[in-house]
Amino acid sequence: MKRCRSLVLTLLLLTLALPLWAAQGEDSRDPNNPLDQGGETCATAVAITTIPFCDTGSTAGHLNDYGVPCQTGSVAPDVVYSITPPVTSTLSFSLCGTSYNSALTIWRGCPSQGGVLVCCSDNVCGDDACCSGVTLAANNTYFVVVDGGLTPHSGPYQFNVVQGELCPSTPCQDTCTFPNRDFETNNLCSGGGGTLMCGDTVCGDILGGNDTQDYYYFQVAGPGCRNVSIDVFGNDTPGYWPFGQGLDPSVYIYSAACDTVYAADGSSGVGNDARIDSVCLEPGIYRLLVVGNPVATDFGPCVVAINCGSCQCTDTCIYPNLDIEPNNTCANGGEVIACGDTLCGDFTSATGTDYYTLRVVGTGCYRVKINVFGDDTPGFYPFGRGLDPFVGMITGDCATTITFDDTSGVGLDPYIEVCVPAGTYKLFINNLGNGTAGPYILATACEPCECPGTCPYPNRDNEAVNNTCGTFNPPTLCGDTLCGNLLSPTDNHDWYLLTVVGPGLTRVTLNVFADDTPGYFPFGQGLDPLVRLVGNGCTTILGVDTAGGAGEDARLEICVPQGSYNIQVQQEDFTSGPYILAISCAPCDTCPYPSLDIEPINDNCGTQNPLIHCNDALCGEITQDHGINDDWYLLQITQCTQLFIDILGDDTPGFYPFGRGLNTAAELWRADCNEMLYQDLNSGSGEDARLNTPCIEPGFYMLRIFGEGLTEGPYILFIGCESCTCTPPCEVVCPEFGIQEVEPCPAQVDTFNGGCDGDGFTRLFCGDVYCARSYNLDQRVDSDWYRMLLTDSRQVRVCVDSEFDGLLSLFARGPEFTDCQSYDLIECTLVSECSGFQCLSVCLPPGIYDISYRPQNTAESFECRDYVLAAACSDCQPDRCEAPDSVVIHFPDTIGVGNELEDIVLYWPPVPGVDEYRIYRTSDPVGVFIPSPFTYVATTNDTFFVHEDVISLGNPVEEYIYYVVGYCRHDFPPCDVVPTVVTPPAPDIIMPRE
Repeated sequence: MKRCRSLVLTLLLLTLALPLWAAQGEDSRDPNNPLDQGGETCATAVAITTIPFCDTGSTAGHLNDYGVPCQTGSVAPDVVYSITPPVTSTLSFSLCGTSYNSALTIWRGCPSQGGVLVCCSDNVCGDDACCSGVTLAANNTYFVVVDGGLTPHSGPYQFNVVQGELCPSTPCQDTCTFPNRDFETNNLCSGGGGTLMCGDTVCGDILGGNDTQDYYYFQVAGPGCRNVSIDVFGNDTPGYWPFGQGLDPSVYIYSAACDTVYAADGSSGVGNDARIDSVCLEPGIYRLLVVGNPVATDFGPCVVAINCGSCQCTDTCIYPNLDIEPNNTCANGGEVIACGDTLCGDFTSATGTDYYTLRVVGTGCYRVKINVFGDDTPGFYPFGRGLDPFVGMITGDCATTITFDDTSGVGLDPYIEVCVPAGTYKLFINNLGNGTAGPYILATACEPCECPGTCPYPNRDNEAVNNTCGTFNPPTLCGDTLCGNLLSPTDNHDWYLLTVVGPGLTRVTLNVFADDTPGYFPFGQGLDPLVRLVGNGCTTILGVDTAGGAGEDARLEICVPQGSYNIQVQQEDFTSGPYILAISCAPCDTCPYPSLDIEPINDNCGTQNPLIHCNDALCGEITQDHGINDDWYLLQITQCTQLFIDILGDDTPGFYPFGRGLNTAAELWRADCNEMLYQDLNSGSGEDARLNTPCIEPGFYMLRIFGEGLTEGPYILFIGCESCTCTPPCEVVCPEFGIQEVEPCPAQVDTFNGGCDGDGFTRLFCGDVYCARSYNLDQRVDSDWYRMLLTDSRQVRVCVDSEFDGLLSLFARGPEFTDCQSYDLIECTLVSECSGFQCLSVCLPPGIYDISYRPQNTAESFECRDYVLAAACSDCQPDRCEAPDSVVIHFPDTIGVGNELEDIVLYWPPVPGVDEYRIYRTSDPVGVFIPSPFTYVATTNDTFFVHEDVISLGNPVEEYIYYVVGYCRHDFPPCDVVPTVVTPPAPDIIMPRE
């Protein structure tokens, strides 16, 4: 058999650190809750906490909060998502399949507060957007804005987030994943249909024709009555399979005899979908009807979800009534109640207040939990009877309000929870003047808690004047540390007036210590704070932060000129509790980012310049102390990328270099410093530079920062990147009959056809033509492996036409079918890019063979280039090459060409037609020896070989078996580097003995 020199392969094991949140998929979501669509702004952004993530919604009716840098003139409305990856991750964000002209932007930080643009995408998949292969740094918060391009620029969207580089267009749920109980025929109330029970979520379909309505049996199991809520998700509820498929449903609950309607609805769900919000039913059998609207023409699939809770069948409250009048003032106190009590009360008119005296008995502190069940809590007597209640807790002397609430319970019913010392307190219940009346149930519970300390700083949280932004807010100065309390999670905002005296720019740092900052009084007391700095006049937000401090506590740092400003402290995630506001100020004369401006090694373009990457934020300074000063950086790009490089200098407000004199300019050069590619002088704020590039190839580049007009001063450098698609040096066209490889490109781990370099083989048959892609990125090289089974001897010809320089190799399998370490390299050839089909041809006996194709020049990075691989088979051509039939081994070396006791010398007779010999060695005298890269020693053109330093210190301890294989190269190009061999003085040929 013709044999090829061995190619020593290094198997590179690629490992991917999957984010912890990637362990959950969409199937882990609660199927009875529609997915939330994106929020209006960064402050209300919907968090992406699991990967893969899929969501649907609509931008119609929203505001145009943020711009689209890559779509000039876009005024489209937008919605916002947020993501904070726990580990550095490469993700794709896809709007492919959206029904309007979509656009997408990704920002590190909120775009309205100085966020850095990471990706801007428009018209990637049709007129839809996709940010593919975006690398997000661990523990950084990114905001993803679902936006629009040109008209139509708003409407329903589907949003996928996945690992890797693909841009999926699949709906969030392309089949109904719940059981189907729509048993036809079931279009008559008198009979037919499946049986549903509380807790069921099922699929159905109104098909039209004879199927215009679906009846089901609905069994309510006892004991006791059940509060029933029924959702029918049709055309208008995002996140469910029927979404957008046409059905406008209505739902009815009938008696078993079909003569009484207990409840009905046609539009109380999302959009025009149906929801029976709650109805209290006795145990028994009922009939449930789902029908389109209008009945005769509206058809489509639906999902029916039934939820049940307890309710009271009788028409009276079953708990004691301690609402004993007069109890409408704090002074007369009302009846004494204790922890654990549940009691009844009633507002018979739309005015008044009910007071109760709550005694918390014990030592230490207790967490008091108060529920007031009114009109909105199913399963309790007051449900649906009209009262929208409000509850508060005050000290026993009626002097200080401790906490209050109106909507933190179910629906609009209230709930409060607070840790207080044992003692006597007052509870009050009213309707907050909303005009409602009706019964209520008051339920109390207490459990021990750690007593909170007292805040050691002044308290200027004057609720009478600081709940809105205005001129009478409590005054503060730099250096103040103050106590405050957000009493309610819904309507309490604390505003303060801050005066910054200057001179010049001042870096203002606002720390809000709350639930997550150890060592401070508010720690563990529940508040998740947000802080804003607003300009004088209450109209311009200068900065905002939600979690820049410890845990979820807030910390905002910003440079501002002297003047008056407004500080706002508010809650996030419906929390409440105390906080400490600490205000510190310092001259804005230091840069908050690291500096790699190392003089003088970065004054010139060279080999020692500091290395920077995408998403870096750096400080630097241009000075003319020693002549003209330029700062050069070595920029590494690991994938096809569009750059957005901001150089903030004299003209960008809110940053340290503002007003300090440097008129920034930037240039991007090739890494060899011989060619400038792109330049910018003033595309940023004012005269500051912003260098935007088209899509550039992976590799190294030089970035030059300098002062225009010999200006001097500090700068901040932001490297923004957006992944894109590079143009290959030529186009290899896939034939119409070609088989698509369909492998993700690029991928973090090759689990498709990585073969012996990853996982999986693609089956290859004689006559197959495959159209495939490969990449070479950041030490990730895509090797594509194909497996061929031959049942008889065949001349196999494998040819490749490629957009990149590649290595085509053919291997025979070893004795173990799955053992890649036992393969034998049979033939290989180099494939030159853009040079048409180049082939290898070998006569092969029956067996299993593996063929690999991979990028040949590992030093040249590129992303996703095409190649075509074709296989053809015919009858075998004559084999002209033989191997030597014997080898003489000398040890000790008596010929004198090597070290007598440490070298082994091999001689063999010449073989006609052989122009190269390969030497193999094994220490296994029993197993079947197979020449492979793992037993390969060296290659020589002579008929002898000296294996140096084999026997350590002249002490032989092993048995060695050598093999010499003849190779007829016939001018094939080499596939590896020939190892250096020792050439001894030419001896006489010694023939082997008989």
